[in-house]
Amino acid sequence: MKYNKIVKLDLELSQQCFVSCPMCPRTDDNLEEQEFITKKQLTLDEIKNFVSDYDLSLLKKITICGNYGEPIIAKDCLKIVQYFREKNPNVFIQISTCGGAKSADWWRDLAKSIGKNGVVQFHIDGLEDTNHIYRRGINWKKIVTAYQSYIGAGGRAHWIFIPFKHNEHQVFQAAKIAREEGFEEFKLKVTTRFLGKDYRSYKNGEVKLYKSIYNIQLFEANFKKSFFCDSHINKYLYLGADGKVSPCCYILPIIDQGSDSERKSYPNFGEKNTVKNRKIQDYIDNDLFTEIIVDDNQNVQSPTLGCIKACGKKNFRQFITIYKRGSYFIRSKRIVQLALILKQFYRQLLHISNKHFGKSLSNIN
Repeated sequence: MKYNKIVKLDLELSQQCFVSCPMCPRTDDNLEEQEFITKKQLTLDEIKNFVSDYDLSLLKKITICGNYGEPIIAKDCLKIVQYFREKNPNVFIQISTCGGAKSADWWRDLAKSIGKNGVVQFHIDGLEDTNHIYRRGINWKKIVTAYQSYIGAGGRAHWIFIPFKHNEHQVFQAAKIAREEGFEEFKLKVTTRFLGKDYRSYKNGEVKLYKSIYNIQLFEANFKKSFFCDSHINKYLYLGADGKVSPCCYILPIIDQGSDSERKSYPNFGEKNTVKNRKIQDYIDNDLFTEIIVDDNQNVQSPTLGCIKACGKKNFRQFITIYKRGSYFIRSKRIVQLALILKQFYRQLLHISNKHFGKSLSNIN
């Protein structure tokens, strides 16, 4: 797969985290850290080397999140934000975080560095008496210090809330607090990680997480013949905390956690593509991800296992906005559930059109 340009970078700055979220891929069934997790961090010097031959004014978006780690742990996190803002005043910078670390001054500096052309997503799954049930080990007072300092310094913030049985009663109370505290948006993120079950169990049943009322039966679409590559269409690269470069965040976990045969199916991933031995321009001048073949219609031909797992059989992660600055109301529970059902129905139509007509309704002019 070859790019004609890169307009977005997806950065994982660290594989370390200060919480143990049960459904996170870095956590095993005993709520311990997986063996493949490292202490590696993506540094500013590594990023500078990777982008040194590229016109950074072409970048439209920088997302800082990752597969395994908490980005604000990285020692160069603030410096990396400041570097991209200095090189490109117009690039949109988005950070996803639990918010449970750093000083008030650090968050104020982050707000000034990002400016108005960017946002921090604070992932807070409940209130003081419930957030720690999923975000295990987090300090509530540090979360409040983080978002109040960031918003107080002019930063734009969104509150992302994963509903479970134990916190679903607090959704609209939290949305009200979000509005009062100055968040621009409050969104539900309905997880698909229950894997078709009503609950997930950890530590031999000591810890159980139950589905919320918002986890309606999500429609699962199968695209067996072909499907699109989001990385190729939207022209972005993913940089892991260990320095590995990939088209997206979905393939590297297959290499980290997969079997020997699965890893062998990716000869051009891993150590052959890192920020130390590659630069952005290399992915424009050369076809370095030869395992992924994209035709002229943006369809992935002979997809890899990572492509099939991530995009060939799609579990739709549901986001629903409960509150948005400028609106005069917080949506009711009934409206939210209706919106989820309508989304499900729409995606069923897309699946039917793909099955019977060979293309999605969303691509018909």
